[in-house]
Amino acid sequence: MSTSLFLKKYLFARFLIVVAILQVSRVLFFIFNREMFLSDNDEIARTFLKSLLFDFLSTLLYFTPYICLILLFLLFKTISKWHRLFLTLYFSILFWFVTIVSFVDIYYYKFNLRRINLEALQLIHDAHASIYNFALHNPSSIVLLFLLIGIFIISIYKTSIFHHNVQPTIAKKNVIIYLSIFISTISIILWQFAKYFSPLSSSLIVAPGYTGLYTNSPQAFIYSFRSGWTYVKPLHYFSDEEADQLVPVFYANNPNVTPNKRNIVLFILESFSYSYLDINNPNKPSTPFFDSLIQHSTFFTNAYANNTTSANGLCSILSGIPSLINQPFFSSAYAGNPINAIALALNKNAYETSFFLGANDDHFGFKKGTKLLGIQHYYNGEAFPASQHDGTWGIYDEPFLQYFAQESNHIQQPFFSVFFTISSHYPFKIPDALLNKFGSKKNHDNERAVSYVDYAFRNYFDSIKNTDWFQNTIFIFTGDHVSKENKKERVLFNFNSYYHIPIFIFDPQKPNPVTITNLVQHTDIPATVAYLTQIKDTILSFGQPFEDTTKYHYTINRYSENIVQMIDTNTLIQYDIINNKMLDIYRIDANDQLTKVTDENEIKKIENKSLPLLKAYMQQYFNRLYYNKLYKK
Repeated sequence: MSTSLFLKKYLFARFLIVVAILQVSRVLFFIFNREMFLSDNDEIARTFLKSLLFDFLSTLLYFTPYICLILLFLLFKTISKWHRLFLTLYFSILFWFVTIVSFVDIYYYKFNLRRINLEALQLIHDAHASIYNFALHNPSSIVLLFLLIGIFIISIYKTSIFHHNVQPTIAKKNVIIYLSIFISTISIILWQFAKYFSPLSSSLIVAPGYTGLYTNSPQAFIYSFRSGWTYVKPLHYFSDEEADQLVPVFYANNPNVTPNKRNIVLFILESFSYSYLDINNPNKPSTPFFDSLIQHSTFFTNAYANNTTSANGLCSILSGIPSLINQPFFSSAYAGNPINAIALALNKNAYETSFFLGANDDHFGFKKGTKLLGIQHYYNGEAFPASQHDGTWGIYDEPFLQYFAQESNHIQQPFFSVFFTISSHYPFKIPDALLNKFGSKKNHDNERAVSYVDYAFRNYFDSIKNTDWFQNTIFIFTGDHVSKENKKERVLFNFNSYYHIPIFIFDPQKPNPVTITNLVQHTDIPATVAYLTQIKDTILSFGQPFEDTTKYHYTINRYSENIVQMIDTNTLIQYDIINNKMLDIYRIDANDQLTKVTDENEIKKIENKSLPLLKAYMQQYFNRLYYNKLYKK
């Protein structure tokens, strides 16, 4: 068997197969996630064209050990079946790694707006059952899996030599020359262009908003292993004093005010979009109890998450720290930094603090995270009977809310309790006995689950309304991030709506309805809790109390690997954090619609007002992480 046929089958054909898998998966990725990207067809075409080179270079990187092995085997008199079997094993592992990671991200991308990374391993560890449910609810993924198995079998059959040994016909000295040239070339490529293999550098090549389309999932996944934790670098736009003036990050009440010992219950509603509770939304799910409760609450129409995931949401809510790196603070490289977390301050003021989650004991590291942020007691659903378990994430919300109501009767006042719901998380399991109780418009499972959560809270409030602690308790409701579960919602996504969540406060002592249009966000919650309880400690909060109408309200979030956004009630600006340059500016219109600002005078005016605040905010965040300055005595 000739050397050329051996190389054609084992090298060139297999190399092209992997490149083809990356390109085909990108096409499917784009089709399934079309709503996540802007609609500039020319830019989409350019991104696809550039991605071909990126996939080629990525595949070259994956094949480097493989090519070296082939060249080494050519030094033998005979390339035996064992040599060929070893090459086939390497290709098989590479094939399944590339295909699984690439095709899983077709479905997974919409959940965090980033290509797949190390966090996916934690998801698999914590949610085996949800993977099974995902497959059941997405039959296309099962079809795709069988199709890939077929492609793999054909690939192995067509690119293997089964019955003949290969007798190399190339001179050994030439093989050594080719091997040296190849190693030198790869070394030069990695030395000169290594940064272009990083997903973080994609903003240097394609337009903002298209980086997720340009890079590929295997490369992003490998890079997350390489980088592990995200390490920040300090910024020096302003002096420390100037940054503190522009963006103060600590909050303290007037020392002359007496603490009021009000209880605080904070409900974090899994995957709740603002549209779910927007009474002006004709397509909202049925939530009669929440609708009624909001009529006796302070409701914030411009409320924003600082993140796109539950873990980052929980961290921002309990620490007051935004999410400008990939990891939540409590699982980052800076988790050991002392901070003035609100729970720690409440503990010092004789509050009993607790966290309730109907999942396992340390779901997504929440137990470690909440303890780190000062929560004294952690309650989980492991002891509940299997009949109350949803088979995926944990205990149905209704029985666990009843458990929370009962336990609250035994918690010493004043208390600060956090309850994290789970039933409105994919795959939206609700008890079988209630399947027919909740109709859903157009039969979307997530809307039915939202209605079930509404029902669960009605029963919860019925259980607690006559307790001795009810009137002394302030109830805060917030979504952890927006829902991303069906096409009807995703088609409405844009840079603004992707973070628009519901926040409202119900105080039995103040039952009159109040609607506030000032922007509020997750990182305002610690300062708001301090304000509502009037405790005298200084706390960390990259925000301010909801009730403070004297200051300019805005939010900062990380939209993608390279884009940081600043949003107020009227304007959204995007900044390239990698290349340090202003990108586009949008006007925020009714129903979260965006209009690009093109008038040069208006752009200049907005830049002069917003850019210094954005830079000071980023400097405060990165520098205080880097220099360990999240704590104030």
